[in-house]
Amino acid sequence: MEMIQGLNKKDIIIFHTHTCESYTPTENDNYIASGNFRTTDYNNNVVAVGKELMNGLTNFGYLVTQDVTYHDYPAYTGSYNRSLATINNIVKNNNK
Repeated sequence: MEMIQGLNKKDIIIFHTHTCESYTPTENDNYIASGNFRTTDYNNNVVAVGKELMNGLTNFGYLVTQDVTYHDYPAYTGSYNRSLATINNIVKNNNK
């Protein structure tokens, strides 16, 4: 715990430009695909990874928010522009 003393503990935002990206389904961990290696199931896409990251950072005392807005569903094209709009909105609403 001594390693994190004195670190800046400002808020951290976790978001996903390609929220629906997922991993290869297995026999034991299958999911309903919404595209090639994509799913809207938060338990089987990058949201699950973001949740684990959020939990780990929270355990170290950081204030973490995870945004799970779909930026790549139903259309993959434009994901980065939609992600930018989400981040701008989060920052705007949290600077009040």
